[in-house]
Amino acid sequence: MDKIKKNKIIVFLIVITAVAFIFGTFFITILNNSDKQLVKTYIETFLNDIYKNEINYIDVLKNTLSSNIFIIILIWLLGISIIGTPIIVIIYFFKAFSLGFTISSFIFTYKTKGIIFSLLYIFPNEIVKYLCYTLIIINALNVSKKLTLSVLKKENLNFNRIINRYFKILVICLITIIITSLYEVYGIPFIFNKFYFLIK
Repeated sequence: MDKIKKNKIIVFLIVITAVAFIFGTFFITILNNSDKQLVKTYIETFLNDIYKNEINYIDVLKNTLSSNIFIIILIWLLGISIIGTPIIVIIYFFKAFSLGFTISSFIFTYKTKGIIFSLLYIFPNEIVKYLCYTLIIINALNVSKKLTLSVLKKENLNFNRIINRYFKILVICLITIIITSLYEVYGIPFIFNKFYFLIK
């Protein structure tokens, strides 16, 4: 029964991912010219700062780690609350939307060459990070559902066993998110710098 429930959750998240990713990819097309120019300027400045080595890596690492860790812990905590499901789904939607928007932003700014930078940005780091979010969200939704049904149907749950397993998922995701954050801050700029000649 738990396997069937998890499969339903996975299918639901795949649909959310597809819708959000497509929406994020095409979102730039509905922006006005001023907003499009802001996106273009941001991408160009970002790559230019990398090329000129004008990035404060320590500050960026602090911000990236704190942001990613906060989201993972927030999702985990929402999973042990009865009302957390809608917020979890919104967070997941936003993550897929952001991924799609990032790809379209690179392509909008650098056309065909932007495809190369978007692929370098996504593989493997963003894919691993997204799978990490997917893992914790699947478990968060599953735990939240079990708690909700337990309250509504007044069923007894082995809460300690559920939380112990759920906590292990949290630890795995935190370790993964720390590794991907380090790669995002140090690895991606290094790789982008090697390919900067394409847009000079």
